[in-house]
Amino acid sequence: MLDGRDGRNGRDRREVKELRLGFSFNHEWWDNYVLAELFPLLRACGITDIEINPPPEHMSEAAAQAYQALKAGFRCHFHAPYPVNFPVRDYNGSGKAASEEIFRNLFDLALECAVRQG
Repeated sequence: MLDGRDGRNGRDRREVKELRLGFSFNHEWWDNYVLAELFPLLRACGITDIEINPPPEHMSEAAAQAYQALKAGFRCHFHAPYPVNFPVRDYNGSGKAASEEIFRNLFDLALECAVRQG
């Protein structure tokens, strides 16, 4: 709507704070499931910005493709400093177990960000 109000709930969109979620893009766990399930979930939780490391020129081909999908729905920032109370998680490892851990913890972070927004 042209008056700046969100047609679904009548809330003034200008009052909504930007929500940033940070994670590393250097894992080989990006696949169609993550693209189809995680990114829409983050958006639904109100995430507007994604902090990404490393920048695209240092990503694997799979991660670079996932980044293109991510960029379509979020404002992306590279190596940006995190705010003091920024929710961040680091991950080590690879394979299915690491993928599930990353997905689960990103989901938790998205919910935390949604709660902060109110």
